[in-house]
Amino acid sequence: MSNMQRQRGISLVEILVAMAIGLFLLVGLFSIFYTTRQTYTAQQGLANLQDNERMAAIMLSNVIKIAGYFPNPQAQTAVQVFGANQIVSGTGNGSGDTITVRYATAPGDGIMNCNGGSNTGAANVVWTNTFSLDTTTHTLECDIGNGPQPLVTGVQSMQILYGVDTGSGFPAIYVNASSMGAYSWSNVKSVLVRLTFINPVQGQTNALQPFSLTIPLMNRL
Repeated sequence: MSNMQRQRGISLVEILVAMAIGLFLLVGLFSIFYTTRQTYTAQQGLANLQDNERMAAIMLSNVIKIAGYFPNPQAQTAVQVFGANQIVSGTGNGSGDTITVRYATAPGDGIMNCNGGSNTGAANVVWTNTFSLDTTTHTLECDIGNGPQPLVTGVQSMQILYGVDTGSGFPAIYVNASSMGAYSWSNVKSVLVRLTFINPVQGQTNALQPFSLTIPLMNRL
């Protein structure tokens, strides 16, 4: 009789306690998994943000800094190469500004336009590069005359200011395109670009600090 009593099964209370302990452990494991996944996603987002900032800086700097360049200044003048067109121009509305940059390249010189192409023909080519922001898709784009091509995503706004030489030989003031006149466009010495990116961290809606880039015009200094 005593042996039969010792072989009785697990009570309902013991089952409930075991289930509660198992559920507690599962909640803990899920919490650790969720936190780890959130951390990984945030790190990936920040890494992508840095890549986008770096790409935007390279693209904008490489194109804007050589505004007004042409291969043979001893045989030609800027007016002969670019006509009445400004080598730098733009529009401004406060968040989706545009900038247009012109320069000439010789066959095979390796100088690229904003879409990564170069002069592979037999004669000099004048590239007209227009940077703009698609505010619907938040994409920085560039157009060389065949339609805008995407460059960098996740851009909330783009502001462009132009450093104008007022007589000192250096940029004395920075103004928006809407405040520029004919004299100002002809005396741009540098360009200040401010890009504000969308916060890549999930659940974070606060705006990031603008990413600023000051680009001197090599042919104006």
